[in-house]
Amino acid sequence: LSLFVDVGPGAFEGSTEVPHDGTTFNITFRSGPGLTYQITDNFYLIGGARYFHLSNAALEGREHNPSINGIEGYFGVMFKF
Repeated sequence: LSLFVDVGPGAFEGSTEVPHDGTTFNITFRSGPGLTYQITDNFYLIGGARYFHLSNAALEGREHNPSINGIEGYFGVMFKF
């Protein structure tokens, strides 16, 4: 079993405004704890939870900068090779 902290920024360009009254270009930030659990020498389960933030960082002014905040969970498998 291993524990870790995941921190990462990102950016994306959408074909429509996100959220509805926002902009097509947005900045994202995620951070939270996670864990891996080894099943075999090369196979692991991985999961965790993250705080999620999305906004355009006021690039088009404060009045046109809605944001989305939330908690997201994830679960998956990881192969080591």
